Order: sequence, then C-alpha cells, then structure tokens
Amino acid sequence: AHADDPAIFAGGVLAMFAEAGWRIHALRVTDDRWDSVGLPEAETITRNAQEFRAAAKALGIASVQDLGLQTDVLGDVSRVALRERIIHAIRREKPYALMCFDPNSLFYEDNLDHKVLAEAVDEAFWTAMFDKHHPEHFAEGLAPHGCVERWYFGRSIPAVTHVFDTSATLDRQMQAVACHATPIANMARQYA
Repeated sequence: AHADDPAIFAGGVLAMFAEAGWRIHALRVTDDRWDSVGLPEAETITRNAQEFRAAAKALGIASVQDLGLQTDVLGDVSRVALRERIIHAIRREKPYALMCFDPNSLFYEDNLDHKVLAEAVDEAFWTAMFDKHHPEHFAEGLAPHGCVERWYFGRSIPAVTHVFDTSATLDRQMQAVACHATPIANMARQYA
C-alpha cells in the first residue's frame, strides 16, 4: 500500500528471495502524500518515491511501479477498479507468487489502505487467470495469468503458516528501512 511497507513488513524475506535468484517486482499503490512532517505534499510525494526506490535497491527488488493513488483514502476507491490495476500488473509481470497484507487478519489491522489492498490482491489472485475479467487488457498483448502462491504478512496474523529465518538478511532489511527517512520521521512524530 505504502512505500515503506515492503521493507518494514517483509524486507528480510524479500532480500532472502532476491539472494536466492528470485526476480521481485514491487507495486506501490499509494503516493504517500501525507507521510511526512513539515513538508509540502508535492515534496513528500517525491521524497517517498525516491526513498522507495532506494529501499527496493537495498532489498534486491528488480523493478518497481507506482499506481499513484492518493494515500490514506483507498477506502474511497472502487474496489473493482483497484483490483483491475492489480490484475493488469499480474498479467504484465506474470509472477509466480504474490505477497501482500493478510486479508484474513483485517480485524487486527488499523490502516484502511492495508485492508482494502489486501482484499483487492486476494481477489486479483484468482480473477487474473480468467479471460472474462478485463478483456480490454488483451488489446495490449496481455493474457490471463494464474499465480501459484500467495504470501501474506501483517501486524498480527491469526494463523501463521510459514516462518522464515531472516537473520542473514536482517542487515539488508534495516538498511532498506533506514532509506525511508521521510515516513519514519512522521511515525516518530506520532509518538512524541
């Protein structure tokens, strides 16, 4: 949902996958325009985008794409329209697996952007493989694509199915998290 989510929630695993030779693509959904302290929105958007790319590089992420939706108001976005953008990305990149917030732990999640995205990704996982869902994509040369696995993370997971030892990539995760100086300053300000 936000620029800092991959590094904070799954950075060690992403770095581990990258080191194992996986090609990782990151889809940043929002523009993080309100995730700063004392900066104008335009500068906040620019800084968070730059920091996202620096963190992605630190984790070994091969490519990034920004949808540019306004942050903290995904609840106002059509769920079908958001799902369509994710289906488009799935059909374009043809991933083996998807990684996102756990749609089953939404009770424990306090960020609506995370909840909305989790539901959209969960539906896009299976709808991307059907030719009746968004056939307009086919005019661009895209085709239905089915991912094999879904990997979910969250603040509190009701049923943990996998645990990864990321001790070997913890330093890379911390390096990636440190790239997000703008949102980290905003988070620290909330607790001051």
